[in-house]
Formats: sequence, structure tokens, C-alpha cells
Amino acid sequence: MGMSSIQVKKANYQSILRYMLQHNVCSKAEIASELGLSIPTVAQGLKYLGEKGMITSIGTMDSAGGRKAVGYESVRDLKLSVGVEITANHVGVVIINLSLNMVYSKRVRMKIYDTDSSYDRFAQFLNDCIEESGVQKDRIMGVGISLPAIIDESGRRIFSMNEEMRISHDFYSIMKDRIPYPLVLCNDANCAAQAEITARNTTEDEIYFLVSQSVGGAIIRHGIIDQGDTCRAGEFGHMTLHAEPDARRCYCGRIGCVNAYLSTSILAETAEGDLQHFFDELPNNRDYHAVWEEYLENLSLAIHNLNMCFNRRVIIGGYLGQYIDPYLEDVRKLVRYRDPALTERDIQIESSRQKNSASAIGAGSIHILSYVNGLIED
Repeated sequence: MGMSSIQVKKANYQSILRYMLQHNVCSKAEIASELGLSIPTVAQGLKYLGEKGMITSIGTMDSAGGRKAVGYESVRDLKLSVGVEITANHVGVVIINLSLNMVYSKRVRMKIYDTDSSYDRFAQFLNDCIEESGVQKDRIMGVGISLPAIIDESGRRIFSMNEEMRISHDFYSIMKDRIPYPLVLCNDANCAAQAEITARNTTEDEIYFLVSQSVGGAIIRHGIIDQGDTCRAGEFGHMTLHAEPDARRCYCGRIGCVNAYLSTSILAETAEGDLQHFFDELPNNRDYHAVWEEYLENLSLAIHNLNMCFNRRVIIGGYLGQYIDPYLEDVRKLVRYRDPALTERDIQIESSRQKNSASAIGAGSIHILSYVNGLIED
């Protein structure tokens, strides 16, 4: 069954708004041409969005000749959202606008423990960041917190968590009274994948492979994250990579997991805990090079397995996504070596476009997307 006229109208308005949030000053003709819509449809959409305070007219645009077109731009800072990424050793905070652009960012080394004093310290740090940012608090719609955990669709219940974390599974209930904004929890890989979807403005099928201190991922279908029947899809870090009796033990207690071989901590520990230093020195350091060669072998094996399962583009994100670009061709060659029958089209491997704070941005985007969709659906 096709969409009703009301559904079509909503879809058109959403397309117009998304386009404007990702571009600067636009004219009706430009929007109509780029989105394949009629001028009257765009005019109706702009009027609707203007009434909602989402866009504003800025007067006529420059013209090389003929009648000057009226320019429109989105009001990107109309609303803001706070995104937080919590890892075993760090906390990162971003504040993003409706275009998912960061207007504030801060990351510190902080471990959170299951104690009232630790939760109070975290809440105080978050509130201090908001104060330090100087943003208008009444524009903040909410806080999204990214965790290496399996979380239900409500964003409140934690089913399981990275065993290196020391946070209660009742984290939502504990924090909702300490944070004076609407709160939602989300899986770190799904958050990073959502930020990547937005950065690419894609509706394609892809695999997002999050490689950081812990390893995870997301299955993207038509630009939407498929979380599976019980929100556990994409847990690539706990696929078995090696099954030998002496395989490395994962923090989950099993042996041979992808996480045990691809955690970026393996690289950082080689360089006294500094991942940036590892990659800075890699070209001229034989010891680092030996570690990197072994790491690449395991990375190519994991990606080959993903390719065999899904046969679609693999996007490498997380901490590794910030450094992998110079080595992507090496990864492709190793994957091809494992299966000479694979063609170039079969081996689509890219680095993430959203390099920094992806999980925090994705966490904050939950409130943004809910707000934008709510405006359209009123």
C-alpha cells in the first residue's frame, strides 16, 4: 500500500528540513532541484517550517542576472542536545545543534564506579561542562549517554555491559534524578553508527565496525540501524576469531573473541598507553611495526568474516577509524589474499567520516531526531 497524501507531505517536509540543516543559504529552486520536488511543494514546506521556527528568510541572494531569489537558512541552534560517551577510563561530553554540529566538546580521564560519590562526581562534571559551554540551558532538550552495553529500545534498561565497566545496571534510575534534563541511554556502537549515517546522509546498506578499547558494530539497512529481535545485533566484538586452546581470553570470559585481538588498547599499551604516539611512531619503529602487522592480520580476518556474512561495505570507526586511512589498501589486500575469488566490488572497506566523538554525537542525536520528527508529525 502506498503512502497517504498526509504521509507524502510529511516525508517531503522532512526531506526539505534535512537538506537545509546540512546546507547553508538555499533558494526554493535549489531545494526543488536537489530533492526532485516541485516549487509549490517546497514553498509549502518552507512556510510550514518557518511557522515552526525551524527556518528563516534572509532576504535576496546574489544573482549573476535576472530576478534575485529569496534565500532561506535553517535555525540550527534553535535547540541543542548533550551527548556523553562513557568508556572504561574516559568520559567525553559534546553539545550539538540541530545539524549535529558540535558547539562544545570536552573529554577527560575518569572512571565511574558503582558508588553514590562517583555518580555525584560524574553528574557534577556534566553540569560543569554545560555551564562552561555558555549555551542557553532552556535550549537543551536532553542528555543521551553512550555506553558499551546492550540497552533496550526505551533507552532505560541495561541488559548487559562490558565487564570492564563498574557501573550499575540501574544506571538510568540512578542518574535521572541527578541530571536535570530528559535522559536516554544507548549502545556506543549504535550511537557511532547513527552519527556516521547522518554524516554520510546515506540510505544504503552498510556495516559499521566500531574498533576502540572495546569492539562492536551496527548493521545498517536502508540507512536505519537494525538492532535485531532483542537489541543484540552487531555485537561483532564477541564473534570467535580464533578457536585454539591458547587463544587470548576476552573480558567476557571466553577465549578467541574479536575484542581480545582488535581492542585498540593492544596498540596503545605498546606505546605506554598513547594510541596517537603509536601511530605517530609506527613508520619508523620496528617493534610497533611487528605489533601492527599481527593486528592487521586479525583485522583482515574479522572484516573477511563480516564480508562473508553481509557482503556489503564495511566502515571502520571508533578510535581505529581516526588512524586507519593510510593502511586501508593494506587491509583490502589482506582480505583479498584470504579469498582470491573476491572482486574489488566485493571488498568495500572505508574509514568513518565522523572521526571524533562519534558515539557522543550519536547519543545526543537521539533527542534531535525525536524533536525534528515530532515537529513534522504535529
